[in-house]
Amino acid sequence: MGPELNSERERKCIFCSIIEGGKPRNFITETDKSIAIVSLEGTPLVLPKRHVNELNISECIEDMIDVYRLANRLVPVVKELYQVTSVNLLENRGADAGQEIDHFHMHILPRRKKDKLMILRVSRMTDEEREKIALSFRDLLLSCNG
Repeated sequence: MGPELNSERERKCIFCSIIEGGKPRNFITETDKSIAIVSLEGTPLVLPKRHVNELNISECIEDMIDVYRLANRLVPVVKELYQVTSVNLLENRGADAGQEIDHFHMHILPRRKKDKLMILRVSRMTDEEREKIALSFRDLLLSCNG
């Protein structure tokens, strides 16, 4: 069970609801402070378990550090799973920057040379497709970390 949801904002936050509900089907891995899941587009998202947004971000530095640590732990797994040599760690802050959910989160985007990636909304994956990718991540994490 995740942390208790305290504010109305947290109760309406989809990420807080996912965390409160326990491990979702698209769960990859977690720490005490962060969780990694497969996004609707099929790439990893790493987010703090505590509700962190623009209003309280300066108070949550330890949570942010933990998100970066977990994301960096996933980078070699993303490279192997997607057969790429590079990734972007992407954070959008604010709706005009593309942030759709008001809860800090980091995208790990696999990249290829000259792929001309544009940050646009892409097709959404089904729950079953995301669950299959999450399983692949968990298997690779086990093999990479012994």
